Amino acid sequence: MVDFKIRLCETCGRLCKKIYITQCSEYINELEKKSKEFQERIKVKNNNSSNK
Repeated sequence: MVDFKIRLCETCGRLCKKIYITQCSEYINELEKKSKEFQERIKVKNNNSSNK
């Protein structure tokens, strides 16, 4: 019998079966990429507005 331990996932904070934790880490990596892109865009906007 397979024992699925259901507990809070370290990455997404939801109740996950251990089997899903690898998917959660991939999801977190995607979020990090998106947040970096967003921060780059904010930097560009700030640079443009300070040049006035």
